[in-house]
Amino acid sequence: MHHDDNVDGTINTGSKIVFNKIPLNSGKYHSLTSTKFEECYTTTINVCKDPDLYDVNDRIITDDEYRDLKRWLNRREFLKFCFIGDGEAVYFYVSFQVDKILANGELRGLQLTLESNSPFGYGQEETANWAVESIDKVYLLTDISDEIGFTYPDVKIVCHKSGDLEMYNKDTDCRLVIKNCTTDETITINGQTRIIETDNENHKDRIYSDFNFQYFTIANSIDNRSNRITVSLPSEITIKYVPIIK
Repeated sequence: MHHDDNVDGTINTGSKIVFNKIPLNSGKYHSLTSTKFEECYTTTINVCKDPDLYDVNDRIITDDEYRDLKRWLNRREFLKFCFIGDGEAVYFYVSFQVDKILANGELRGLQLTLESNSPFGYGQEETANWAVESIDKVYLLTDISDEIGFTYPDVKIVCHKSGDLEMYNKDTDCRLVIKNCTTDETITINGQTRIIETDNENHKDRIYSDFNFQYFTIANSIDNRSNRITVSLPSEITIKYVPIIK
């Protein structure tokens, strides 16, 4: 299929912020009370058979081709989707509404309305991996997300020594504590679901009572993207997150 991207005009990039305000001093000044992303990203794409591959008489989309395309694109779930171009890959989780484009009564193209589950897109997953040997060492993680604020990353901890483990991010003042860790124990924390798990059978029933419920965060501000992190036990730490791309 082919789409025409060589057209000038205004492009909707999503990430539209709603500013909630209240008037003060007879409306001479409006105080900002809150903000939110009210709409998920959406756009419309027209596609047809590639004219470089098909001559004008072969560009009709058959009934079988249409059914296959609609079955593939128009699903009841959001699936990973990426626009392919020369720039940075940006991913969305989407489904499509599919409409027919007719010319002289013949099906020559499809109008696809993209529906996503978020106001913005996402970049490639970022990973930081550290072999922690010294509790005095500061490890740096750069948050490259376009959205200013906090992110809850996925965290994997492989303990190399028994004891109480503490991960502290000086830039978010987040102090994650898990007590009674054992040598070779692997602990995983899902940042999106806030689920913490261990592979140590003797620790599984106590993992939440040994956890201080400060789920680990990274962040960036308008002036700073660095996160300075310390770890209190020798271990291997893996932090993964997906940056927001606006």
